[in-house]
Amino acid sequence: MLEQLIPIKHVLAGFFLGLASFFTVHQQISLQPLSTAQPVKQTATPTPSVLVGSKKIKKDLVKTSPIIKPLGLGTNLSTTSDFLIATSTPVPPLSFIEINEKMKAALVNILCITKPGSPLTSITGTGITIDPRGVILTNAHIGQYFLLQDSINPSLINCTVRTGSPASDSYMAKILYLPPLWIQGNPFSISGKSLSGTGEHDFALLLISQRTDITQPFPTVFPFITPIIDENQTIGEEAAAGAYPAEFLNAQSVENALYSTIATTTITNLESFSGTAHDLISLKGNFLAQRGSSGGAIVDMNNNLLGIISTVNEASTTDARTINAVSIGHINRSLTAQAGSNLSSFLSGNIYAKSEQFNNLIAPKLTLILLNSLGFSIQSSSSE
Repeated sequence: MLEQLIPIKHVLAGFFLGLASFFTVHQQISLQPLSTAQPVKQTATPTPSVLVGSKKIKKDLVKTSPIIKPLGLGTNLSTTSDFLIATSTPVPPLSFIEINEKMKAALVNILCITKPGSPLTSITGTGITIDPRGVILTNAHIGQYFLLQDSINPSLINCTVRTGSPASDSYMAKILYLPPLWIQGNPFSISGKSLSGTGEHDFALLLISQRTDITQPFPTVFPFITPIIDENQTIGEEAAAGAYPAEFLNAQSVENALYSTIATTTITNLESFSGTAHDLISLKGNFLAQRGSSGGAIVDMNNNLLGIISTVNEASTTDARTINAVSIGHINRSLTAQAGSNLSSFLSGNIYAKSEQFNNLIAPKLTLILLNSLGFSIQSSSSE
């Protein structure tokens, strides 16, 4: 019961698994448990890197219940208030084979390679497609690299969306939305100077814009997983996680032999930034508790998206680690507070115009913050 929440005074300082660089909490955040389970102290650790060609590449890294509020697309849904509400009738779970097939089709690998002279380090992470038009949900600490693609000439970094298993170059993408509060609160994460974070506001929406090979036809529909808000999760419920883990791979394998992995897990804890809802889902560690898994999907056994992997508690083995996922509910609340629209509404209408608006009006200011954190002396050209 939410009214029984007990504040926990600790900083959730897990290291990120989608990059290999992580960020520091600049102020203490009091997380509040949604259960009686005790939190596990999280610590940041130095980030190892591997070489990709002549480049270094950073590798990123975080109880389910009946469907309550699906936030995306689907059938047999009725509209209530701002959300699409699914029937409360229990739905038989899918087999792991079915979940594996559907998740692998919707997972993407995000690979960003630095240019010569760039102060950045190349990164690899994961994303999950949540809309048939090619909208990818990933972490802000991955999405921020897209801000720098066309920031200065020559560009600092080039990001591609890769699909399949092994992953191969498939698409280019641009930002649809990235929370300004995350960039403002974590300006040095991109430089690798900060190594831990809470996962709060750590999400980004990318929009697939074209094929990397423009001679190939552009899909009319992309495989996707429907995101849901589920505040009825309980500890011990089964879930499945999917990502492109890369911590134990060398450079050549990251480039040419990076495979997606799907594995079952269980919810071990539920916590809140506000004390009123599920914001962070903690899950038992498995093979996916690796760098490279940030932005990976956490789904219930009906293959509905519950959240995306953001951080992990450090431990000597992946099984001993705890995976922490930012919930769809938190993403929805953060988006509503910052963009004035919940996720369902935001994905309706002309998403291409929304992406253009973000990149014209908001992205330049966020890019300036990142460039200044990297040591570039660049002033805003706006009159503000």
